[in-house]
Amino acid sequence: MAIIITSMDRNITSQPRSLLSKLIAKQGEQSDYKFANYLQITRPLWALTRIGKLPIGFTLLKAIARTYPELNADVLNFLRDEDHAKELRE
Repeated sequence: MAIIITSMDRNITSQPRSLLSKLIAKQGEQSDYKFANYLQITRPLWALTRIGKLPIGFTLLKAIARTYPELNADVLNFLRDEDHAKELRE
């Protein structure tokens, strides 16, 4: 039995962009090294978070708040999310 997903099942363009996707957009064409340096975090922390090997943690959240105050609402929403809060506690 094949499952067919139509555009009516999930409209991705109407979904709010995640905090990580907004950061990746901010990075643009910059290298991981330059972007991490701009955020004042290590390149491995940024690179591993960007590819999903590490969850967003307090170090990155502080860097986002410091560097991109316009994303503070997204940082707060991230912290309010129960699933993300569990990841940060563990």
